[in-house]
This record gives sequence, C-alpha cells and structure tokens, in this order.
Amino acid sequence: MSTESIWKQIPEPEDADLSKLLNQIKLNDLQSRHPLEQLRKNFLMNIIWGIVINSGYIVLLWAYPLWQLFITIGLVFIAGLVAIVQGIGLYRSLHRSVSSKAPLLQEMKEQYASISKVIKQQELYFLIIYPFAGAGGFMLGGMIGSGKSIEVFLSKPVIWISMLIIVPLIATGGHYLGKWLNKIAFGKHLSQLKENIDALEAEQQQINEAS
Repeated sequence: MSTESIWKQIPEPEDADLSKLLNQIKLNDLQSRHPLEQLRKNFLMNIIWGIVINSGYIVLLWAYPLWQLFITIGLVFIAGLVAIVQGIGLYRSLHRSVSSKAPLLQEMKEQYASISKVIKQQELYFLIIYPFAGAGGFMLGGMIGSGKSIEVFLSKPVIWISMLIIVPLIATGGHYLGKWLNKIAFGKHLSQLKENIDALEAEQQQINEAS
C-alpha cells in the first residue's frame, strides 16, 4: 500500500466548535427565510382578495351608476387599486429575497423595513378612505331599503344626523378590523422575522468580539 493511500485513510480531526457553528448558520438561514416565505404567501392572498373586492366595486358602480357612489365608492376603489399595486411590488421583492444569495442579515432587515412600511401606509390610506366607504354604503343601503332615490332618501334631516353618527362608527370599526386582519396575516411571521434579525445580530456581534 502506498504512502498516499495510507494518508487518505487517516481520518481528519473534526473541529466540534466549527461544525456546530456551521450547522447553526445553516439552521438560522432556513429559519430566517421561513417567515419571509410565509409573508410572501400571505401577501399573495391579500392581492387576490384585493382584486376580488375591487372587482365587486366595479360591478356595484355598473349596477348603480350614481354620481354620489362614483365619488365615495370610486375613492375606495382607487385606494384598493393602490394597495394591490403596492402588494404586487412587495410580493415580487419577497419572491426574490426567498431565493436570494445576498447576505442574510442585510436582506432580512431590508424586507422587515419594507413590509412594516407598506402595512402602515395601507392602514393610513384606508383610515382616510373608510369614511367615504361608510357614506357610500349608507346611501346605497338607504336607497335600496327605502326604494327611493338617494336625493329623496337624504332629504330628511334625521337621515343626515344618522349618517353623521353611523359613518364614523363604520370608519373606526373598519380601521380596527383592518389592523386585526393584518395582525393575523402578518403579525406572527413579522415578529418571527424580527426575532431572527435580533438573534443574527447578536451572533454576528459575538463573532466580531471573538475575532
């Protein structure tokens, strides 16, 4: 047997600490990309629901082509369209990030900031738009329920007083409902992503201190 063959048969010593570190990095990589993947799927569902709801607004305006509804429901439709476009852009960004070879920590921090920003922006958009949605729904419901035109339905002072009371309640309820739905769809995975960012930053700091 040659010296080279004997040398190849000698087992190389294993560095337990190095092996443990490499395994931990791989595990962190998988765990950290997991919430991004879940967030991407949830944004896709949001986009689909947004398209369905906005399609419903088109049908509604086609069935009741009244200027009052074009102003109120039309504004809600535009806000929904903006949210869909934003969601598609973020979805594509998350799709690239899931398969990205970029530095993991940097990628995670950028996506966490982008997702948080878009969610807050959309909540602000709809906080402004909800009163218009409430007013449009109130007028449409009153018109259908009374069997009269919107002008005749709104001709009574008591109707205006009722609308001034009900519309803010609808807007407030819609705002908190939206925040709750966002928390269900994104809250858990966004929190997990933030925890992974903090863990990787702490791990990076330990490596820097050790070196």
